[in-house]
Amino acid sequence: GAADQLIDAIVMQGKVNAARGKHTEAIRLMREAVNKNASLGLKSGQWLPLYELGIVYYQQNRYDSAIHYFGAAVDIVEQNAGNVFGGEEARKLFSSDARKVDLYNKIIASYVAVKDPRKASEYALRNSITAINSKYGQDLGFADSTLKADLVKAEEFKRNIDAVDASIAQADTKEKKNA
Repeated sequence: GAADQLIDAIVMQGKVNAARGKHTEAIRLMREAVNKNASLGLKSGQWLPLYELGIVYYQQNRYDSAIHYFGAAVDIVEQNAGNVFGGEEARKLFSSDARKVDLYNKIIASYVAVKDPRKASEYALRNSITAINSKYGQDLGFADSTLKADLVKAEEFKRNIDAVDASIAQADTKEKKNA
């Protein structure tokens, strides 16, 4: 409706200001959008202004603030993922927004930047669970602590493999430079 359009317009103004390097004004506008969204009780896209405000902070390397807003957006996305009804089309619509993927990537990268790999791993796991739940349109019982622990171990194993691969690639690059 009109309220959604107003919030979208404020977010767009914020994005334009951010692109022009006017970060203080961008933050002011994004906060205005977040506050209007909350005061109007809009449900459909309430995570978007939080995500966009997180982006402004992220682009300035203000990771603690980015984490705060990304985290609030993730909470809403995960809550909404459990409330998707309407069959395959509704699930497809919910899961097709590339910004949701970017949201998880940015919060994970922010936690890595502040040297908190435990939280980064937690959000990687949450991303996987949310994607699976929204794909199948139901909570598939990933709240089970044993299953979560197994998934955390699998994520840790993958990170270890990725770290080894990165080390090998770095060593190969150094070796080529010295040759």
